[in-house]
Amino acid sequence: IVYVTKFGAGQDYKCTLTNEGADKTLDLSEYVTVGEMKEILRCYGAEKKDITVEFFNHPISSYYWKPTDDEKYFVGEMLIGAASEIKVEKIVDNTKELGLVTDQALEPFYETEEFVYSFPSIRSDYVIVKFSDGTQTTLETALKNGYLTVLSLDVWDIDHIKTEKK
Repeated sequence: IVYVTKFGAGQDYKCTLTNEGADKTLDLSEYVTVGEMKEILRCYGAEKKDITVEFFNHPISSYYWKPTDDEKYFVGEMLIGAASEIKVEKIVDNTKELGLVTDQALEPFYETEEFVYSFPSIRSDYVIVKFSDGTQTTLETALKNGYLTVLSLDVWDIDHIKTEKK
């Protein structure tokens, strides 16, 4: 079950994921954006029949939110629609798979407003994203084109260093 809430007018939706029958979490650190939740569902290969979206008001928020039908449709389509798209089958670090030795230097491959993500060695040509339709691309290209998010790095256990921008 994907639980969706808002903490204030105009704020982004926040989502958390639980198993069927489990209570929604009150721990705010467990919440992610709709885009991040979409990526989580794609990474784990969730199927439409397995995704339930429920909207609620978080008990610690003083903001009362009654989602409109348009909001329910929009958020539901974003999340459930993730199941019908081409999925990330896996992310492979061929330096590990093939035992390749690469030059030892930090290699930045992606950045956000807050962080720079780097490989611990020169390997951007060797970290490959494979999709369910048989296509593949480098991780750097997949991130830049929005095929996945940096959350996928942890899901697929890809070595990286996250450095805060100063």
